[in-house]
Amino acid sequence: MPCYFLFCLRFAKINQETNTMDFLFISNYFFDATIYFASYFLAAILFLAVLLLLAKHKVLAFLFLAFLLFFVWVRFIEPKILLINKEVLPLERATFDGLPIKVALVSDLHYGVYSNAPSLKRIVERINQESPDLVLLLGDFVFQAKKENVPGMFKELANLKAPGFAVLGNHDVGLKGEINVKEELTEELSKYVKLLNNQTEKVEIKGKQINLIGLSDFLEGKIDFSLLEGLNQDEFNLVLEHNPDVVYSFPLNTNVNLVVSGHTHGGQVCLPYLYKVFLPSQFGLERGFYMINGLKVFITSGAGVAGLPFRFLMSPEIVILTI
Repeated sequence: MPCYFLFCLRFAKINQETNTMDFLFISNYFFDATIYFASYFLAAILFLAVLLLLAKHKVLAFLFLAFLLFFVWVRFIEPKILLINKEVLPLERATFDGLPIKVALVSDLHYGVYSNAPSLKRIVERINQESPDLVLLLGDFVFQAKKENVPGMFKELANLKAPGFAVLGNHDVGLKGEINVKEELTEELSKYVKLLNNQTEKVEIKGKQINLIGLSDFLEGKIDFSLLEGLNQDEFNLVLEHNPDVVYSFPLNTNVNLVVSGHTHGGQVCLPYLYKVFLPSQFGLERGFYMINGLKVFITSGAGVAGLPFRFLMSPEIVILTI
């Protein structure tokens, strides 16, 4: 146990000004690492319990076996599944007459302390197979990541065949007791995709003008909402924001055609009724299309895991959105 504590301790952040340890990060990392590694032992213990109970307590053995299979699924199998979910966005405005445009959405990769999410290489390969016109990365690239590990962590993005654009999420900017890797992540991602932090970028695809508006993370509290004012209604205005709750703070009568977000993981572990209590949305937003205050919003459930290294009834996904 002392060795394990030292293993977790070395991931702690040193505050250069006060020369003190960030104990909130230590406790968070210790908890997450314990859950992650202890799950291997728990699976083995459950299997031994089934064998011991088979002789005398068949009913109890069956219950242990059922729980073991459930645990193996949510911990080792479903988090590795990678679905391609195809969605079509019906538009009221005739901005996109003509050929449809395919947009790939990926969010919540959460690379760091956990390693049971689909690999970035696999994600990039699956995206390329779908031949999208545009790739949008919607934040939370890391989870309990060390600063020194960020360089090179996302080099597979260099293999994207379509232009990529990204925004950061709450885990990327040091919220909730995590190390702030915003500077390192910005430098790393900017090598491969265009990072939009309260910035706009106009792109032309199939002869159509798309105005991309990338907002900083809502929980960080630094969004420049003036970017949403005076938008040209003759252009397709597409907002990238990690947290979908931001829509409730948008200025009225903005000419935004679509908002794409992640953050919620779709619930991640969707035990009936219970998962809704833990949704990271003040408004109970989960996954899919929403119409909020007259704005179209699409939320992807993401590709990684955070908090607990489990997924249930909400597999990792890449969304191919046709507009």
